[in-house]
Amino acid sequence: MEQRIEQLEKDIGLIISKVIKQFAGKGPRKVSTYVKKDIITVRINDFLTDMELTMNDSPNGKELVKGFRHSIQEKLTIPMCIEKIQEITASTIDHCYSDLCPHRNEAILVFILIKDIN
Repeated sequence: MEQRIEQLEKDIGLIISKVIKQFAGKGPRKVSTYVKKDIITVRINDFLTDMELTMNDSPNGKELVKGFRHSIQEKLTIPMCIEKIQEITASTIDHCYSDLCPHRNEAILVFILIKDIN
């Protein structure tokens, strides 16, 4: 069971990386994934593009980057990740929470499943 969870964590991290790279043109440098019962938590580091990093230093830049990334997540990234995660876990995701911190170049995704992963 523990090996299966470790493999799921690895596979989910790869899925997240590929989807981000597909839509943003740059994948994250590091993705940490944790599966516990009915919760999948993903921490994404160093994923912003050079342009977004430059924007961070301008007035209102962090808010613009955060708003832009949230739009991409809601419309493209999260739906695709949900579809692929449901396929490999054979579980249904009930909902997802996300947040990002442009000045730390970090994002968090939390997927809530309708039942525990067995």
